[in-house]
This record gives sequence, structure tokens and C-alpha cells, in this order.
Amino acid sequence: VSASALTFLQVSVESARTRAGVTWATALVVVVAVWLCLKRVHRVLAKVALFLFAREALQPYVSDAFFQWATASPDGPQFSATFLGFVDCFAYLGLFAGVAIYNTKLTNVSYRRIFAFAQFALCLSNLMDLVLVMRWNLKIGIPDHAMLIGDTAMTACMRRFFTMPSFVLAAKVCPREVEATLFSMLMALSNFGTTIAELLGTSLLEALEVKGDNYDALPTAIGLKSLARLLPLALIPLLVPALTPNDPMEMERDGGGCSESFDAEDARLIDNDAADVELENGAAGMASVVPVQGIRSRAGSREAIELVER
Repeated sequence: VSASALTFLQVSVESARTRAGVTWATALVVVVAVWLCLKRVHRVLAKVALFLFAREALQPYVSDAFFQWATASPDGPQFSATFLGFVDCFAYLGLFAGVAIYNTKLTNVSYRRIFAFAQFALCLSNLMDLVLVMRWNLKIGIPDHAMLIGDTAMTACMRRFFTMPSFVLAAKVCPREVEATLFSMLMALSNFGTTIAELLGTSLLEALEVKGDNYDALPTAIGLKSLARLLPLALIPLLVPALTPNDPMEMERDGGGCSESFDAEDARLIDNDAADVELENGAAGMASVVPVQGIRSRAGSREAIELVER
């Protein structure tokens, strides 16, 4: 609903500042609401949810403007549709390489290190777009086609480094009996963060007047996006647990609980367990000081304990 409302806002409101302000306000409301709701289930779950949302939302998208420049601008490489389809093959190779490297080398590496490495690598990959737009690659003898192929394959591989452990982490932080619901919610938050990033990217391009055939400020937009990719690095030590994908993570709902039935049942079991322990300790103490004559059999011992309990 929020994504649909924001999309409608983009086409119905002319002021770029108003649209950007509403988008930022919506993101802040989501952050506060997610924290207040999910911390009642478990604080680790709430932190992971915030990280998945904020990590996507903090990286504005300018890919559409770059695509238009690369295919239509007279000053650009003017890639053909056939070549771009061919580049997608290398993207899939990058995805395959990312999966293989993760499964063989990274499952015993901490989430924090994996995310930090992948995020920093994505920042460097984004700078390759800046090199292509500024035409620096031609000055050092690298053709545009080779530059785009390498950039696409590297970006796909680095994204897989991030998405694979993030899926594992999202699955592990979901408490038992509500795994499907909470996992779906975490993925929805991540997707909504992507929507926020796309809308913020649109506002950034409008502010820099990158529209139509005007690509003068496109290098600035790409540079700002590259810097924005560094922002999630500050969230990793705050919101990501210091564990590896192979570490077990038994999530139990915190004391606040997430439903009345859970609270009541949990409290009843805890109270009964405490009462049983107290009763056994009391019976053992009383049996050691109260002389019970004539008790020599197991049946007599049970009667004595029942007498002490009464």
C-alpha cells in the first residue's frame, strides 16, 4: 500500500522537494514502526529487519539514466540491444560464481565480514560506471564493451555475496512457529527499501537536472550513489549479529511476546516449573528435619511427602 501511494505521489505531485520529503518521511516511519513492533518479538529480529530495509533504502538508483546514456547518448558508447542481451550472459556467470564461492569459502565467515566486503566491492563496482561515463577507460586502452562486461559480471557476483547470507540470516532470526510469516515480512521490507531507493534516485536525478538529453550531471549522480553505498557499512556492526552462516541460532520470543496466548502459556509453564522445583526442595528439606516414624518402604515415603505437602 505504501509503495503504491508513493508511486502515485510521483506522478501526481509536481514539486520534487515535496516528493523527496514524503519519501524520506515514509522511510523514517517504517524504521520506527519496524523497531517498535519487532522488538517485542526479539531484538535481534528487529535489528536484522532494520538492516535489510535501510541497506536498500540508502542506495539511490540511477541505473535508468545510465542505461539511457549508454544506449542513446551521442557521447556514449551507444550499446545495441543485441550486445546488452549478450552482457546478461556474463551477469548469470557472475551469479553462478558468487554462489559457488559463497558455498565453498564463506559459510564459516561472519555475516559482518561478508556484508562489509560485498558492500565495499559494490561501491567499487559502481565507480566503474563513473569511469565509463567519464570515458577514462578509453584513455587507458580498455574498450567500452569489455568495461561493461567486467562491470556487469563483478556486480552480479558481489550482489550474490550479499543476498545469499542475507537470506540465511533472515531465515534464522525468525522464531519457531512463525517462520513463514516473518520471513515474508523481512523480504517485503527489503523490497520496499528498493522502492524507496528508486524514488530517491528519481529525486536525485531531478535535483541535478539529469533528464531528457541532458547528461551533464550524470557523473555527479553516479559519484553520489557510490558514496551512498558506503552508508550501510556503518549499520553492519550495529544491526548484524556477530555470527557465521553455519552457526546455530535458536530464536525464542522475548519476554514481551508477540501474542496474548504465547504470554499466558509461557507464564503458566514457567510458574508451574518454578512451583514444582520449590515444592520438591521444600519436601526434601522438611523430610530431613521432620521425624517420620515407621517409614521404610517406597509407599510410606510417598505418604510422608504428601503429608509434608499438605
